[in-house]
Formats: sequence, C-alpha cells, structure tokens
Amino acid sequence: MTTSRRLALSLALLVAASSAVACSSDEASDSAATSAVPGSDTSVGTADPSAPTTTPPSVDGSTPSTAPVTDADPEPDPDQPSTSLNDDGVVPSNPDDVVVITDCAAAGSCADVDLEFALLSGVDLAGADLSNMNLGAADFSDAVLTGANLSGANLTGAIFIGADLRDADLRGANLDGAILEGALTTGADLTGAILCDTRLPDGTVGNGGC
Repeated sequence: MTTSRRLALSLALLVAASSAVACSSDEASDSAATSAVPGSDTSVGTADPSAPTTTPPSVDGSTPSTAPVTDADPEPDPDQPSTSLNDDGVVPSNPDDVVVITDCAAAGSCADVDLEFALLSGVDLAGADLSNMNLGAADFSDAVLTGANLSGANLTGAIFIGADLRDADLRGANLDGAILEGALTTGADLTGAILCDTRLPDGTVGNGGC
C-alpha cells in the first residue's frame, strides 16, 4: 500500500470517529432537554403537593364562597314566654300567667297561687282579689289594678311602671325593692306596707319598713 492510500484511509477513520462522538453528544442533549420540559412524558401524573388549590369560577363568572355554612336562626319556641320588648318598651305578658291569675281572681281566691316572676303587663285586674299572693318580681307594667286587693301580698321586686293602682288595697304588702315609678296611686292604701328600697311614683326611693 502506498503512502498516499494509507494517509487517505487514516483520514477516513478519523472523520468517522468524530461523527460518532457528535451523534452521541446530540442524543444526550436531547434526552436532558426532554426530561426538563414540563408536561413531557416523564412528568405526566406528578403534582406538587405544596401547590395551592383554586376554586373554579361559577357559571356567572363569580368565585363561589368558601365560607362555612351555618344553620339559620332557630325558630322561637311557642311554649316559652317572649322576653323581647314591645313598641312601648315593655315585656309582653305571658298568656299562661294571665289565664292563671284571671281564673283565680274570677274564683274569688288567689291566696294559694304562686306567680313569682309572672309577666302580667297591661292586664286588666281591676277589683280583683289578689290578697296574700306570691307575686315577687312579677311585671305589672301598665296593668290596670284599680280597686284591686293586694293586701298582704308578696310584691318584692315587682314592677308597676305605669300601672293604675288607684284605690288599690296594699295594706301590709311587701314592696321591698318594688318599682312604682310612674304608677297612679291616688287613693291607694299603703298602711303597714314595706317600702324598703322601693322606687316610688315620683322617682324617689322609699325606706319605710327597712
């Protein structure tokens, strides 16, 4: 073999080797690029657990609220008396209490009836015999008690704001802490009544019988 043929063969082998090296390098680069591209086959099915979730918008384009659902206000119990004020700022009367006191008054004797904390605002008990009853903390706001007999009754803490007590018999009644502010008491008989810390019709505080 001549020297020129040997030189040509050597060059051919060198070129072939260089091409093989270049092809290997290109394949490696393509593989690395493919694995780095998001959404490629190698990344399908994987998700970043730390990525925040979003709520899709509703049909009208607004974002649905994620606030917790709370129960609506419960319906009031019809068997329980109302403690809310009416338009006059007075707690409405309790129908059950009204029935009890009007029935016993009609029967002519309420001495053994216990209506402590009764709600009797605006009730008409004119001339009723309520003597010796337990009516502690009862609410008689705006009630009509003209000529009523309340002698010897327990009226501690009772409320008579705006009540009509004209000509009522309150002899010996316990009105300790009761409120008579704004009540009409013309002709009422308070002989022997306990008026300790009682708020009188004129707004002053009585201390009789303390």
